[in-house]
Amino acid sequence: MKNISLIITEKAILTTALLLTALPLFGQVHHIPFGSQGNKIELDVINETAQSSDLVTVIVAQAPAWVTFKERKQTVATLSVGEAITAEFEFDLTTKAPVETTGTIRFDVFSKGKRLQSKQVEVSSEVPEEFRLFTNYPNPFNPSTTISYQLPSQMDVTIQVYNILGQKVTELVNTRQLAGLKQVTWDASAQASGMYLYRVVARSEGGKKFTSEGKMMLIK
Repeated sequence: MKNISLIITEKAILTTALLLTALPLFGQVHHIPFGSQGNKIELDVINETAQSSDLVTVIVAQAPAWVTFKERKQTVATLSVGEAITAEFEFDLTTKAPVETTGTIRFDVFSKGKRLQSKQVEVSSEVPEEFRLFTNYPNPFNPSTTISYQLPSQMDVTIQVYNILGQKVTELVNTRQLAGLKQVTWDASAQASGMYLYRVVARSEGGKKFTSEGKMMLIK
């Protein structure tokens, strides 16, 4: 996976007029590299009230399942009048993220347990940069294993399984698929123990062809 630090900076201003008011951020979708790690969102919290705010807390109140945060809560003991802090949240984008699909991350700002404001950040996963076949898991296996691969664009995909003699055992996939991470499970309950080969062939609409193979061991 890539380690890409994408910093998204937004502001949350604490004023008496914003009490219990949600202010979503409109119009901007942040495009995150596929499967990237170490991305960051910086939320600047500014106290523009006439008094100090105690126990100011910023939490990740909502996020897509394909966005994982290192920490989902940050607390500041006191935020004085006119003072600003930056709450930094680090997150990874899992390879299960649906590409080019927008998801919403919502941050809630609290003081003494009372919500003062919410901020929304829209994020989207970019398509993978390259075709890639991952090692099947588990391996060795009994009786089933999962083959994972990623597509950089819409492609016609076939996946076939062969025994050690080079004889085709089964065809798991033969269809057109969209870009992103794909998975297929092979149930080998009817097969004998031994080594098997799986071959993935993917053809883009432009005629480019990718072929990759892997070995897997069935142990009963």
